[in-house]
Amino acid sequence: MYREDENPKLTVNFEVYRLSFSSDGKRLSKKIRIKTLDGEILFLGDNNSISVFSFKTSQTSSNSIYYTDDYDNYCDLPFGSIDNGIFDVENESFDKHYLPSFSIKDLSPPIFVVPK
Repeated sequence: MYREDENPKLTVNFEVYRLSFSSDGKRLSKKIRIKTLDGEILFLGDNNSISVFSFKTSQTSSNSIYYTDDYDNYCDLPFGSIDNGIFDVENESFDKHYLPSFSIKDLSPPIFVVPK
């Protein structure tokens, strides 16, 4: 979700739902809001997303959404691509991947490399 009064638009919340479909798979039968990813990590990128089971590392947190900026005109911004972060689903709190700097202003938004 974005806050409309901010420029550039920054992510201020995520809502996560578990979806159930009819037996033929053609109709949505149930949508339930969830407050945990059951230990999984969700990576949301500009053009794809993936969910993986949590793996033990000091650089990732389970039950979290890692997301990258989808703002097209990031080069016009003072620090470039800035709407990148980590959202803890259970605590509904945000953290940063890294702090932006002028030295990386012209780089495109980050991508995720996920193990097979």
